[in-house]
Amino acid sequence: MDGLRTQQITDELRQLGGTITVALDRMERRELICRETDPSDRRISRVWLTDAGQRLEATLLPEVEAFTKRLFSCFSAFEYEVLNAFIVRWADHVLRMD
Repeated sequence: MDGLRTQQITDELRQLGGTITVALDRMERRELICRETDPSDRRISRVWLTDAGQRLEATLLPEVEAFTKRLFSCFSAFEYEVLNAFIVRWADHVLRMD
């Protein structure tokens, strides 16, 4: 997923833009990502994982997946899908509130 626009990351994570910017700033200071201006549109910034970021992702992703599986293990597959649909709908609603 390297080379994503900041807005794509914001949309995917369902976060506010300022929140993502702060997180990306911290990740960049820790040399986990690098940002580059899109050559075809200088208003767009693309985000790339550094080698250190890729190593951290490879370490953390299996742990996050295992934790998530344990966390939701009390639900059947169907119940999990319904719960997830409700959470996504609710998150969209919250982000659109004034």
